[in-house]
Amino acid sequence: MSRWAGTGQSFYFQFGYYYKKLNIMPYLSYQYSSFDGLSENPSALNVGLNYCILDHHAKLTVEYMGIFNNGIESGFNPVTNEALDFEQFRLQLHTFL
Repeated sequence: MSRWAGTGQSFYFQFGYYYKKLNIMPYLSYQYSSFDGLSENPSALNVGLNYCILDHHAKLTVEYMGIFNNGIESGFNPVTNEALDFEQFRLQLHTFL
């Protein structure tokens, strides 16, 4: 099971806005879930900024991603058996040939 599927409820929010004069698009997405099979409620957060180069033929993305309370994706603490959090920063370059 991942944070995207399961028996229970999920709330997902996504927002982004493109500033044409600056060629940037900040964005945010958040998911909170309450699944029957998990003792803790997992959540995920993504915050980033896209910089568009040559219109939409290339873009540079800087992003923070965090997954919280989901031991299936991030592992468990061997002493307490609590779900660990997983966080990372991403830097990506996308090109269209």
